Amino acid sequence: MTFPWPWLSDFSYGEFVFHSWDGKQHVYSNGIEDPAWDNIKFYFDALAENNPKDAQRSKRFQWIVTECIDTGESVKWTQDIICPHCLKRPLHYGPGAQYFDQEIPIASFSAFMLLEEQAKRQRIAELYAESFRKMS
Repeated sequence: MTFPWPWLSDFSYGEFVFHSWDGKQHVYSNGIEDPAWDNIKFYFDALAENNPKDAQRSKRFQWIVTECIDTGESVKWTQDIICPHCLKRPLHYGPGAQYFDQEIPIASFSAFMLLEEQAKRQRIAELYAESFRKMS
């Protein structure tokens, strides 16, 4: 089954589209312009410097960023594209793939950004530890 999903051009350095776990919602984030990314990176780098040979470092950071996006009404986000019909991840990209080109909402990091500095540090530390369990 094919279904349309939002996509970014090849010239979208530092830009990301996140998808809800039911495949029906999408949000956009610019990792270069959104101050939340720098804030998350500050705490992430402090933890990651103790593990300089981490082959999953970039993937781990992006997963943590995804976990910091506001969840609204129990929406969980992922960078994986999910079929809104069967909830599976598509196995085929390329000819026949459908994309849609429309405005999607900007991802919000308000809940994370409103935390006190110590709470931000703790949240990123918890997610960092959890990322090793998820990506091992």
